[in-house]
Amino acid sequence: MALVQLGGGVTDMRGSIGGTTFSRGAGGNIARARKKGINVRSNGQGEARARLSYLSAHWKALTEVQRVAWRAYSTATTWTNRLGQSISINGLAAFVRTNTIALLVGSTIFEDAPTTPGLPGAIDFTAVISAGDTPDLGITAISAPMVLDTDDHYAIFFQSIPSSPGAIGRGRNMRFSDYLEGDTASPPTLPHDLIGSFTLVEGQNMTIESVYMDPEGRVSGRITKLFTITA
Repeated sequence: MALVQLGGGVTDMRGSIGGTTFSRGAGGNIARARKKGINVRSNGQGEARARLSYLSAHWKALTEVQRVAWRAYSTATTWTNRLGQSISINGLAAFVRTNTIALLVGSTIFEDAPTTPGLPGAIDFTAVISAGDTPDLGITAISAPMVLDTDDHYAIFFQSIPSSPGAIGRGRNMRFSDYLEGDTASPPTLPHDLIGSFTLVEGQNMTIESVYMDPEGRVSGRITKLFTITA
């Protein structure tokens, strides 16, 4: 599936042409191969569906005042998709976006919407990824607005399946790896080793993505970087 940007007087496209199906989702216009849908049953898919089901039920349990506040936050915030296009999302989507990250890092659910509109700045980072059965995925530096010596700041990292040497482009099947949590009493130190999920070979490539969540529960966009695995 890929996002597409239409032009030349064409503002929308739906249906199938020559084996390609065009539709529109929350993130924008979508093009995908026409095929019969399948029910993916991987562990990651199952966990993601469980989180979505849990958060959807939690949304219904909020007070109407809380739901109105999430709708107001989503309306007051500028959202963009991967093509940089401005999009709109509703209050439920904003609630799920924040609390999906909260569940990954073991935080309590943010039932109250952020009071500050907008998204926080994304965090840049550097890393060194070394080969081996227990690979070293070391985050060596991280930028503001992440604050290591203050509570309730989170840097969340995702990793791809390693690709063949010489491969270019964004890695496939991004999955949650690990996170850094700000702590006033005992700040985490760098370098910080992420949890490795694969046996890595020198020369392979791996994509690492970072996301930042601030104390209000606002979640940044992603910074994506491609690394070559060292010896």
